[in-house]
Amino acid sequence: LVKELALNGVSMAIMYCIVDLGSILFQSANNQLGEKIISAHTASRRIIQMMMQPLVSMSNAASTFVAQNYGAKKIRRIHIALKEVSILVLIWSGFSCIVAFAFGNALLQWITGTRDVLVIENAVMSLRWHLSFFPALGWLLTLRTSMQAMGLKIIPVLSSGIELVMKVASSVFIIPKVGFFGTCITEPFTWLMMFIFLLFSYRKWRRKIK
Repeated sequence: LVKELALNGVSMAIMYCIVDLGSILFQSANNQLGEKIISAHTASRRIIQMMMQPLVSMSNAASTFVAQNYGAKKIRRIHIALKEVSILVLIWSGFSCIVAFAFGNALLQWITGTRDVLVIENAVMSLRWHLSFFPALGWLLTLRTSMQAMGLKIIPVLSSGIELVMKVASSVFIIPKVGFFGTCITEPFTWLMMFIFLLFSYRKWRRKIK
């Protein structure tokens, strides 16, 4: 049991380290775009991170519930719970999009303390792109932590590795060519692709269990 817990903990640690490493490399590429873009990116990230916290909390709660029911061999309850969490993710994502599109401009002016058009416009663009893809992010986080909770260690770590590769590729090939727009679209599309990958893996596992 101790060995199993240790392996689960290590695999989760590796997964989060890979994700954060990708974010660091991604940030370094963005820093080459100038001070105003850095300000826009930093301001939008503050709101994105704040709005992201309920998604993180939902995924953590789901992983606990999944682990308990996986141990009790109640697989059907896991599937039902994941569906219910998915609905909650969708509701919160809808609220986040309303905030981004209706109040994003005002929020960013308040956070940055500036009315500089270049800073605000780029920050709003980043905010809207990211929050529009919050459903994919929420479902990705839920599947990733839930699969870890069921002892499926390799696939979540593999998805984190693919995410790292996609961010590095964007930092090298996309952002230098298209600028901050590349920064805005990289993470959302990465979330979407990794969600599809994990959903396919989860459904394959369910068929195998059945």
